[in-house]
Amino acid sequence: MTAPTPFNRKAFLSEMEGMEDVLLDTINAFQETLPPLLDRIQEALSTQSLKELEIAAHTLKGMVSNFRAEPARNLALQLEVLAKETAHHDTPFAQIQPEASEIFQSLGSECVRLASALRTLALECQIIAQKTILVVDDSDFDRTLLRAALVKKGKFQAKEARSAAECLAIIEQGGVDLVLLDILMPETTGTEVLLKIREKFSPLDLPVIMVSGKSDASDVVESLRAGANDYVTKPVNFDIAVSRILMHLSFGEISREAATLKQMLASEAVVSTYHFEINRWLSVAIGCMEAPDLNLPPVRETLHDALLGIVDSLQKIKTAAEHKSTAYRGDLEFANIMKLD
Repeated sequence: MTAPTPFNRKAFLSEMEGMEDVLLDTINAFQETLPPLLDRIQEALSTQSLKELEIAAHTLKGMVSNFRAEPARNLALQLEVLAKETAHHDTPFAQIQPEASEIFQSLGSECVRLASALRTLALECQIIAQKTILVVDDSDFDRTLLRAALVKKGKFQAKEARSAAECLAIIEQGGVDLVLLDILMPETTGTEVLLKIREKFSPLDLPVIMVSGKSDASDVVESLRAGANDYVTKPVNFDIAVSRILMHLSFGEISREAATLKQMLASEAVVSTYHFEINRWLSVAIGCMEAPDLNLPPVRETLHDALLGIVDSLQKIKTAAEHKSTAYRGDLEFANIMKLD
């Protein structure tokens, strides 16, 4: 049996509509507050403090209720009621210990699921706030309808193009993160436009989702072989379209983060190599300093070379560290969205 979703995403987003900044702050506050609050509940169970257990469970119930997270709310409520009734009837704590511990374990697991889902939502909101979708369709009605749906339902920025030439010109100007491209275009086909896009942009650099009629199966296959990332059919289901757009934009983010991480690891390897070089030159310099006569030309020349080697290695480390710091700053923004430790 499939577990229920950790929270009512639709209801929560409906309540937060138009308050995207508040939404992200709310999620971040939850991610920060959750671990110490779970620790409080665990401590209350360990010390058999019914009052503290009731208060902490009540607080957690209120927190998760903000996200319409019914599974976690119900478990927190069970724990709160159990503590309250145990205190009211003066029941020995040992009698409710197994039940309370079992509820707490389920509550902890449910809170982990909720936190994970909220991290995903936060990332999606950040992606949406920064991304622009280009809608390419010769039909004014279809193009306007799809653009309006992306802005209203997906909260994306959106641009329009009614022809292949206009599409390529807008892409050339920059600022487009994904293209919704109609397969059937006047004068040329969507697949031909796609091939021109792929001459400059890979599927990760600029995702392209084809929009096709239900009878365009062969054209869809041709487009996918030509480098399309995905397709949707007319009449467009806007929920499906937004989900697929988010999926492909997320692929791009993940790919770039992986490249950044690889670059950072490479920088660390370079720095480690230069540290080895410094140690080698230091050993040479120390050997020269311990020589009986430092003024001998061979000794002075060797010492000079060693000092130059140390300076050169230090400069290389500085350059590599600055490069790594730049990559880290770019990575930090993404990590803050995800609230990773």
